[in-house]
Amino acid sequence: MRRIYTSFALFLGIAIASAQPDSLAPVSTALDTNNINFTSMANGDMGWDYIERTTLAPKTGDAGFLFASSLWLGAPDNTGNLHLAANTYKQNGLDYWPGPIGDDYDTDYDDTYNRSWLVSSDQIMFHREQFNLAGYVMPEVIENWPGNGNTTNGESAQLAPYYDINSNEIYEPHFGDFPLIRGNKAIFIMYNDDREIHASSGGAKIGAEVHMMIYAYDSVEPELDNSVFVHYEVFNRGSVDFLEFYAGVFNDWELGGYADDYIACDIDRNLSMVFNTDNFDEDIYSVDSLDIINGYGINPPAAGMVSLNEDIYVHWSWNNNFNPKTGNPEEAEHYFNYLNAMWKDGSINSWGNNPNYMMSIELEDTTDLDFVTNIPDDRRSLHGVFLPSFLPGESFCLDFAYVYARNTTYTAKQNAVLLMDYVDDIQVFYDDHFANCTDHTADFDNLSTTEFSKDLGIELLKGTGLGELILSDNSTLPKHYSIQVINILGQPIFSVEWDSETELLMNLSKYSQGMYYIQIKNKGKSIKTLPITNE
Repeated sequence: MRRIYTSFALFLGIAIASAQPDSLAPVSTALDTNNINFTSMANGDMGWDYIERTTLAPKTGDAGFLFASSLWLGAPDNTGNLHLAANTYKQNGLDYWPGPIGDDYDTDYDDTYNRSWLVSSDQIMFHREQFNLAGYVMPEVIENWPGNGNTTNGESAQLAPYYDINSNEIYEPHFGDFPLIRGNKAIFIMYNDDREIHASSGGAKIGAEVHMMIYAYDSVEPELDNSVFVHYEVFNRGSVDFLEFYAGVFNDWELGGYADDYIACDIDRNLSMVFNTDNFDEDIYSVDSLDIINGYGINPPAAGMVSLNEDIYVHWSWNNNFNPKTGNPEEAEHYFNYLNAMWKDGSINSWGNNPNYMMSIELEDTTDLDFVTNIPDDRRSLHGVFLPSFLPGESFCLDFAYVYARNTTYTAKQNAVLLMDYVDDIQVFYDDHFANCTDHTADFDNLSTTEFSKDLGIELLKGTGLGELILSDNSTLPKHYSIQVINILGQPIFSVEWDSETELLMNLSKYSQGMYYIQIKNKGKSIKTLPITNE
């Protein structure tokens, strides 16, 4: 656990204090549907709870790869005034606050929006089948999904994505409308930079409203099982014409014990990454030895963030100090310079052959990693993109994935190469699933996971006898399936193991007629849920 005063406020000689009233304190939500426990505050800050690291990989362990992360946005207007929103460590306050842009940010507004919406595909599937049946109890998150804003308060009429069953542009879950999400489980978050002055960066307001979805897949594939996706859609609700615009994700990497991390980027893969200096990642103790930051030990992992729909424009790294050229940003111009591939003082990078990309290397095998020359340290980085304009009423979207890679028999460098293999597969998976960045319907008809390009080969067939159903598996993949039949109340009525047979015969004749679900698991992971009717 790294207390924030050990990294930022230690230099200032003060404890953390925020200019923000306590009533605005964002709440935290965790996503842990796969091997990673990934957290976010209701204002989009990720990785920590404003005190300690809360993102863990694996989720059952005590170490992680990320301490803090936030979206940075910035651009000058046509008079040269710099508009910028960028959270870091809340040492002076925040630039983002929960909820959409509105006229009044009062208690009723906070009660509605100072939260996140955590929902699973299973909940949505069950709602779609049961919403109009007696006895159905709707999950709170589906009932209160923020599909529509309060237009009398100046909020946008359409907010969180949903399926509108009667096309009246009103979210009505009691009539069968339901949230549209990605993955097997997702966190939806809305936040804005309009509510207060920008106490973190000091920049002028943008009028940005950010819709953020963090999602993951419960998968037997190690690439998906070790990845968390982050989807941003950013709306210009203000009145400023930005004829150039910069967006980036700030990451304070903390790969276990953070003092011996390497930072690098792979331009061809649009990848920012962190890996360990050597093959042992030590624990770090506080001065009084009361706090410990857990290292990964022998053969530590690698981790990174890949941009899935936009090319990386800048990868920047700086040190945790207040050097006037290479240290932490302290005012709006410093943040913007990093977004624009310049040092804090506005000077140009002379490191390497690509001035926009700090620590740029091509990594195809472990020998390439021998040429990494940056000094290991406690480092921050920025992964940025450039947009040619951002006008009032427009929006843009960005898709990223955080990927964690560890084979405990691999060296640190071999795990870095494994990370790149994972990233290549994740890019293919994203390209296969999402035709465009705003698409939330890829898993619309079957919200369970569709694995990479492998056909699971499972079909559900009707048998010849009363109540007979047949599961047919034509795949050649090794398997140990656990089959469970569940009634509409979510209660299992029977289960069976399915190992080697091509077909599995099930007989439901002794059970009541109606709707059931067949849940198929492989190696303990849910891979498919099929609705069935017992007639």
